[in-house]
Formats: sequence, C-alpha cells, structure tokens
Amino acid sequence: MFGSSSSKRASAPGSMGGADPGPTGSDVWFQPDDTFRSFCALLEAPAVSHAHMALIGPEALTASIATYTGALHYDHVAEFVKLIANSPCLWASIHPDAHGASDEGRQTLSSGAPALPSLRDRADQIIQAIAQAVKARIDLSMRARQNSTGWQTRRIVSHWISTMLSNSQNDVSELADSQDLEMPFELQSLKGLSIARLAICTGLLAGLQGAQVQWEKQARLGLDVRYHVKLAEVGWVAAFGACLEIIDALNAEEQLSAAVMPLHCAVQVMPFINSRRLEALSGDILLRIVADRLLLPIESSQLLHSLGQDVKKGNDGKLLLDPSSITARRLQTLQTNDAFRTIAPLSRILSGTLARLVRKLSPEDMSARLFGVVTETKDVASTDATNVVSSLGPPAGGDGVAPLSAPLTLLRRLHAYARTLESGWWSGELATCAESDLAETTKPVTKELWTVFKTILFSYTMIFDSLVDAVVDMCPSPTITIPAPTPSSFSSTTATSSESRWGPASTSNIPTPYLQCMHAVLSTYAHMYWITSTFGHDGFDVYRSVFYSALDVIGRDGEACVGVLEAMVPHLSYGPDRLQETSATYFMLVSEQVVALLPSEIIKGLVLKICRPYLGNNTNKDAFESAHSVILSIFAHDKEVAEDLAPFYIELLISIFPSQLSAGQFEHAFTTVMSAIADRDDALAWWGMELLANTIEQERDQERGPADVGGAAGAVATTALPSSSRQLELQLVYAAQISTVNLVLLRSVLDKVRRYILRYPSAPMTLVGLVPGLESGKPSSDRDTAGASSSTLPSSTISAPVTAAAARQRLCEKAFDALSGLDASTREEGLRWWLDNRASFGV
Repeated sequence: MFGSSSSKRASAPGSMGGADPGPTGSDVWFQPDDTFRSFCALLEAPAVSHAHMALIGPEALTASIATYTGALHYDHVAEFVKLIANSPCLWASIHPDAHGASDEGRQTLSSGAPALPSLRDRADQIIQAIAQAVKARIDLSMRARQNSTGWQTRRIVSHWISTMLSNSQNDVSELADSQDLEMPFELQSLKGLSIARLAICTGLLAGLQGAQVQWEKQARLGLDVRYHVKLAEVGWVAAFGACLEIIDALNAEEQLSAAVMPLHCAVQVMPFINSRRLEALSGDILLRIVADRLLLPIESSQLLHSLGQDVKKGNDGKLLLDPSSITARRLQTLQTNDAFRTIAPLSRILSGTLARLVRKLSPEDMSARLFGVVTETKDVASTDATNVVSSLGPPAGGDGVAPLSAPLTLLRRLHAYARTLESGWWSGELATCAESDLAETTKPVTKELWTVFKTILFSYTMIFDSLVDAVVDMCPSPTITIPAPTPSSFSSTTATSSESRWGPASTSNIPTPYLQCMHAVLSTYAHMYWITSTFGHDGFDVYRSVFYSALDVIGRDGEACVGVLEAMVPHLSYGPDRLQETSATYFMLVSEQVVALLPSEIIKGLVLKICRPYLGNNTNKDAFESAHSVILSIFAHDKEVAEDLAPFYIELLISIFPSQLSAGQFEHAFTTVMSAIADRDDALAWWGMELLANTIEQERDQERGPADVGGAAGAVATTALPSSSRQLELQLVYAAQISTVNLVLLRSVLDKVRRYILRYPSAPMTLVGLVPGLESGKPSSDRDTAGASSSTLPSSTISAPVTAAAARQRLCEKAFDALSGLDASTREEGLRWWLDNRASFGV
C-alpha cells in the first residue's frame, strides 16, 4: 500500500525539521518508511490480534497516529486515514456500559493476554491524536509556504481536512465476517455505529476549534481557520446524524446503550458548533437520547432515599452521617458516573436542542414534545394553561399536587425529580440543623451532597436558558394583553375554577404552549429554591436571566399568572417551617413581578395572606424583604386593594422603624405608598402625613435634644444630635413627601417642613444643584414618582452622627431635592416657598 519513494526521508516521523522548502515545500512532509509500514501492517491485522496493538502502549499509540496523520505527505493521507477508520485490530474493544464483564469475556487470546480496552478509551486516543495532528498540519502547511498565512496555505489545510472526512466515511462498523456475516466478537461493542468515523471527525473538529480560539487570542495572527471549522462541522454533523439514524431504529432499551459513545464524542465539540449546522440533526431523537443520558443516572441513583435512616445522633448529640452509609455510597456512585461527570455539556446539548425545536415547530407540536398528551387530573379535566401546568409530575412527598396520567416527558421529568430531591432532603434532620450540630466526619459528606445539589441546579438552569430565550423570541410581537371581561359580561357558568374563585383575569395573544413552558420552568424552580437561595435572594446571574425572562412572558397574561400562583399554594404548607419560609419567599418573588395583572380577589385572598406573617418579622431577611416588595409593588401598580391596605401598611412602617427598617428603606416605602394614594384620596394622603407628623411630635417630646429655637435663628446648640435619631429621620421622610402630595396639601406640608428646619440652629451652608425650571427657565417634566417605579426595598445605612446645625442642613437638602420632583401644578408654589424662606434657612 505504502511503497518506497525516491524522496523518502530515512528518519523517523519525529525528525522532520531542517528541510528547505521549495516552491511546493515537499521536503516538509513525511514520506513512508519501514517503521511506518510496519505500523500500517499492524493496523491491517484482524481483531483477534488486539494484544499486539496493546504492546505499543496508549501514549505511544496516540503519538504515532498524531505524528503520521499530521506530517504524512498528502499523497498518502487518504490511505492512512482509511486504515485508522477500518482497522479491526485498533477498534477491538468492549462497550463502556458492559457491566461486570469478566476477564474471560474480555480476552480473546491465550491466558495472560491483555483484556480488551474500553471503546471510550480507544475513541479518546483517536480524538486526542487527530486533534494534535491538526496543530501539526497547520504548522507544517505554513512552513511549506514559507510561513505564509494566505489563501494557498488555507487551501492546503482545506484539502487535508476534506481528505480526512471523505476517507473516514466507511469505517470498521461495516466490517463483517465473510462466512457467517456476523460482526467479530471484538467489534460488537461498536453496536453497528460508525464510532471510528465519528471519533476522527470529533478529533478533527476539536483541533480546529482549539486553533480558532488560539487565533482569536493572538489578535488574529496566524492562519485563519474559520472556513476549516465550518468544513469540519459539516462533516461531524453528518457522522453524528448517521449514528442517530441507527439509534432511532433500535428499541427503547437498546437506544440508551447505543447512545453512550456518540454522546461521549458529542459532549466534546457539539456545544461549540454553530446552531445552524445542527438543524440538520433530528431534534426528536436527540431530545430523547440526551434526556435519558442526562436524567437517568440521577433519577435511578435514589440519592436521598435512605438519608433519613442514615443520619443518626452521636454520643455527643451531633448528627452523624457515616461515610460508609448507603447515602454516602450512592453519592460516590453518582459522582463517578460518566454521564454525571459530563452533565454540563450534556445540558448544553439538550438546551440547544430544545431551543431549535421551539423555533422550528408549531406551538402545539412543541407542547406534544415537551409535555406529552395531557389528560384529566384527579379533580378536573382541563387543557387550559392554568390546569395543564399545575401538575407536571407525580407527587413527591405529598405536597398535594394531583398527578397526571400522561407519560413523563422532559419537562415533567425535570419537575418530578426536583420534587423528589426536595422531599428527600427535607425529610431528615440534616436539612434543618446548623453546621455546628454536625459531626466532623459528616461535614465532608454534606459538602459533597451540596456540590451535587448545586450541579443539578446549574444543569437545570442551563437547560432552561436557551429554552426560555427561544420562547421569548417566538412570542408574538407586539404582545397584546386582552383585558378581563367586565362583571356584567362575565358568566359564572362558563368560568374555570380559577375564575370562579378569584374572578376574571386578563389574557393575551401568547400561545398557550409557550405559557405552559414558562409555567413549567417557574414551577420546577419553586422546588429548587432551597438550593437557589444559598446563592442569594434571587440566585446567580444566569438563573436570574432565566427566572425573570420566564416571569416576563407569564406576566403578560393574567390567567397564566393566576395559574402559576395557584400551582404553588399546596407547596407552601409542605415540610418543616424553614422550608415553608423558603417556599413563601419564592412565592413572593413571583408575586412581586406579576401583581400588575392579578385580580384584586387573589391579591386579597391569597397574596396578602402569604405576605402578612413576614411584614413585621425580619428574622428571615429574604422573606421580610420579599413581603415588603410585594406590598410596594401593589402600590406601585395602583391596584384597587392599595387604598384599603394603605392605613395598615403606613402604621406598620412607622412601628417597625428603625428596629427593622433602615432610614433609606423606610423613606422609599413611605414615599411609594404616598405617591400611590395621593392621586386616589386626598383625605387618606392627609391622614398618612398627619400620622407621620404626630409621630415626629411624640419623638420630640421623648427625646432630649437641643433647645427649641422657635422661629429664631440665633441660638447655637453645642449638643451633638445623631442623624440616626428617629425624630430627625422621620422629619427627613416627611420633607421627602413634598414631591408626592397634591397642591391641596402642599402648603400644609411645606409649612411643617419649614418649622422642622427652623427648630435646628442655623449655620452657613451651601447647596449644590439647581431647582429644575428656575435658573434654566425651562419647565421640568411632570412628576415621576420614583418610589413607585420600583418596588424593591433599597438597602441603606444610617450616616454618622452630626451636629444640630448639620441636621438642619440635611433637612434643607432633603427639601431642596424634593422640590425637583414637583410637576407643573405644584412647581410654582414650591419654588415660591423656597425663595421666601431660603434666607431664614440660612442657604
């Protein structure tokens, strides 16, 4: 096959330097020698000669293939690639999932012969060798063209890549015995799949992807391989697609085993392939086999099934989880599982597949892929969005959600395992104890458990990321929100259970399957918030992107919003108190974002009931802040219930300040409430301002601060007045309301602010800034209630103590800042007040 050549180099393949390339650079390339021909003869040997191949050793074998493939003269590349792809001796192996294979089953020669290698190990050797060959081929191609990176060099590399791809199409998987037409025993691990071809294509693409990354890091110096990457991607997709076709023809049990090796190759390069090229693959097959490969190991691990029995109390009263316990052994088995170790790239593959299906299929077809056939629940038969997605899987832990009889498709499986994981963890004492209550031998196991929990959360988030992005892209633009029917046109006989309970809600032109997907994401995350909360109030960056994007879609459809909240209600009463607080926090996070479209009945009957226990108790800081954020969101969106809620909430804010609220939080919350009710009811707004003013007077009577100065400005106090003084902070909040009240109340508020300022001794002061509309002569924009635009409580700290004169300056500055928020109806009155009193204020 590889005859001698007059231009043959006598040295080994490693000694290729020193050549002076001519116009074609032929001296750069390696010509076959005796060593090379001996190696080729070994590759041509039958499968039973695998022991001879084993004598070379894995490292030497990889280096030999890499060197020859990368340096061989292009006249001989095609034949050598064919040998690698069709070598029975090279590809004699056992399948990675051959459980408990005995030595006798793995040996085909006499006693003492080495066992058959793993197909995964052999494929990895070829992938590594071809990837190394890519770098060598690029370097030699540039040397052949005197270090040129022009089109001729790129053409040389392109020709080599095309040769590699075309000559690996027919591989050893097609080899059959000439007599009985059965695959030799040593090659049965291939399961009829073109693994050799796929491994060569994978190594080729991996090497080119690495070269492209290196080229970009070096400011695009060197050979541009973008076209070559595209060429290799097309070849790899064709090879992987051929494997998928064979897998699709197998039965369900055989598919999982057959998909192991194709997916092992896929995880190394597929996440980095252009998505347009991947559209040629069958999304249905890929969705099925990747989902099984990713989820079956964690579903079948029964990781926390015995956790309650394995956790015991030691003699010192501390909780003990023995490293040799069933839970610890299951944990170790899961962590060493090949599929779990590649969970990140598998998740990316699955995520991309879902995104392509969403963009390619109609909403109904997409729903069938992700949810299957929806049938009756235990109580009600319905196919609307609020009922379809309220039960995504069988109950785990008895949290009251009715099961569906539909098969567990992908989103149902994700939801079901999230519930199983939550139920298993919170069923034992380990979930509720402090770290100090753990025995020293338990802490490493617990740490590894949490590593697995977070890995699963990351996997879920990675899967949902592209799915949610695709749904957002496919939503109608513009999205039309259809208002809820009026009470006169609303019929209770045709209403759903949710409408009968909470009244009619708005709908939208978003297809129901898209709402189902977002509902599934939010419902699944509800059972994982106990993990998410360890990263912070609303998780980490990618999680936040997925979470708020899903809420953005759901938040355009009132009925879908109601369905999301109703689906979480049974979960709120499940598990120990700590889990219930965590579940309530997640419920309030969702409620805050969708409250704008919620009917008043569900706000009164459900949302406020969940928030109320946490409004005056900051033991759980996340729940405390979430509860207040929901209330502020109600005021910010001017819901009907806001007027009835205002008296209670204003009194609550005053009562818990400053013990539970910082000065900044109190000001933000009070301003948001006053901005919402000022346009609704002047009497209620006046009541709120008077309540705050009365509280200030009560504080003045209780505090022993500087002497009253009445209207005079001459007395100088030497006593320091802390700015954290409740009286001063309340006065600052009162002054901030100048921009929120209407004209009918403005004069009274300004008069009180003036009296508060003059109570403190005067001192020279300078205010930085201009009152909008005064110096410039241009009217400012209408009042924008900044407090109402955001319902999140800002964190704030009390400033350092200041003197009484400094306290007066702070009040002046607060009043001056508030004047900038006046609208056209109040601006003239406010500016006149400032100009009339600035001299007495000392500014």
